[in-house]
Amino acid sequence: MARQFTLKKCVTAFSNARMQEYFDARKFPIGIDLRRHMEEDTKAIIDAIGALPPDSRAEVERDFQDAFGLGDEGGVKSILTEADDLGTDLADHLARIDGHEDKALWTLIHAPDAFEAARTWRTVEVLNFAAIARTCPRRRLHAAMMLKKTSARRSSAFFAKEARGRYCEVDIYVREGVPDSDTGEVKGGRTLYCAYPEDYATTDIGYDDHGKRKRGTRRTAFEIIFQYFHDEGRLSLYAKGDKKRALALQRIFIDQVLDIEVPFDLRGDRVFELDGLRNPSSTFPTPPEDAVEYVLLKSLRLSIPGESGKRVTFEASENHNGNSSAPAQSLHAFLQETLNQQKRTLDQYHVTHATMQVKFPGKGHRGSVTFAVTWPDSCSLRDEESHMKIKQYLKDWGIDRA
Repeated sequence: MARQFTLKKCVTAFSNARMQEYFDARKFPIGIDLRRHMEEDTKAIIDAIGALPPDSRAEVERDFQDAFGLGDEGGVKSILTEADDLGTDLADHLARIDGHEDKALWTLIHAPDAFEAARTWRTVEVLNFAAIARTCPRRRLHAAMMLKKTSARRSSAFFAKEARGRYCEVDIYVREGVPDSDTGEVKGGRTLYCAYPEDYATTDIGYDDHGKRKRGTRRTAFEIIFQYFHDEGRLSLYAKGDKKRALALQRIFIDQVLDIEVPFDLRGDRVFELDGLRNPSSTFPTPPEDAVEYVLLKSLRLSIPGESGKRVTFEASENHNGNSSAPAQSLHAFLQETLNQQKRTLDQYHVTHATMQVKFPGKGHRGSVTFAVTWPDSCSLRDEESHMKIKQYLKDWGIDRA
């Protein structure tokens, strides 16, 4: 989960010595020697940052936000993984640094490539990717310079029809999988393909270095991120726009990156099969080592095929007292009662949306993940560790049919 940023939180979390090292490396004179400054006096540090020129101040805020975002156990683990992939061993350096936030800030200063890769993976964890069901050939994607250039050209050409995308850069990040302890099969490997086409020009009102208001024009980039799962040969996509655009972008990826023709109709893909949830005897087993406390089916939305606009949603009672079957029994009983009144049978309905809850260890709401799955291919789960486990559960339960 993304950490909430404020400048005060960052200044409090980072040590003065580490911040001084950062300002020295960036050659930002802040007018005070932080090594001799009291750690508790955060106001003076924030005021000194605020007195920097606008561009320098913006860079500090961006860097501090990124470092703070990686300043936890998961972020440091990601930094070490990416550094190792780049052939750099940071374990000894980071072991000598106290505090996760200081470790992250040190990496930003001294190992920016590893930091940027880790930051990208952390960003991906909180994005909602659209699932793409089509199984493609299982391939290990290489971050070759030629692939980056040709892919950037194809992306630019695609968006040229919208009078944008004249410039485009592509970054590729590979995360290797790990062998299964039982079968030895390598699982969990992923490749991120991140394209940044130029967007339309925007106009901003701001202030120059002398505090004078001015109107400026800038051209930002927007993100298109494909996530390719090596062992499954499966794609997921993060991009703004409608399904027509998503289909076109999928074809570019499959044709250009995977280097195969697209002989199938991508519009026919269906990832999630929810009709099995109509069965009141449905169970949701999970691996014992995950120590899942319960799995709840919280709501179902049903529609009648061929009768457009007719749909009904059933919600379970919140009072389950730890009995995971109670809400489902209540939901299905209400569902069956309603169908009996309408003289309809359950198999006449198609489940198009379901809300579920998985409770991992933790007091109260900690460890609880509530998510939605919508037919045919939408799911609110992200790429955090607990969410990735639930994605595997969906396959085990027969809901994810990709």
